[in-house]
Amino acid sequence: METAVLQRLTDSGLVELVVATSGEQRESDDPDVRFLVLHEGRRYEGVPGTTQFRVVEFLEHGIPYRLPSLEPPDPTPRAMTFVSLLRAGEIEHVAEMQWRISIPLATIILGIFAVPLSKTQPRTGRYGRLGVGLLVFIIYLNMLSAAKAWIEQGSISPQIGLWWVHGVALLLALGMLAVQNSVHRRLRL
Repeated sequence: METAVLQRLTDSGLVELVVATSGEQRESDDPDVRFLVLHEGRRYEGVPGTTQFRVVEFLEHGIPYRLPSLEPPDPTPRAMTFVSLLRAGEIEHVAEMQWRISIPLATIILGIFAVPLSKTQPRTGRYGRLGVGLLVFIIYLNMLSAAKAWIEQGSISPQIGLWWVHGVALLLALGMLAVQNSVHRRLRL
């Protein structure tokens, strides 16, 4: 490389600035450590904003640095595959697995909610219940998110999990559907 510039902050609060005409990387005995070797340059050390700087000229200057670990970190539950979540038994993994099942299940339950909410009276507007439907969706999704957080915190048993939210929502949707179809009148007869 030509005209190499390197700047770093030391532990003692000094700023080091190295300017060189050329530089190269060299390997060391340790496979995780390499050297940045700079040729024909100057090294400035000091505190910014003051006149107290030390200047060192050099023909060759080696700076060791450690390579980052090449091992991949453990994936978060959100990044794991469904099969990996099934094999793992920790609470965070169970909460993530239930969340992934909940999204398609919530779509079906919200579809059931849509039927009674879409029925309008002849003289009312077409979009009169759109706000109610949006409110149902927001409350339902927030309850699912809260239940997932409660599972991760250990406030709710993983067996109860997110299923109680789906149960309540399904009962409400089926109840609204029954009222719309006058099932309660037919049951009285």
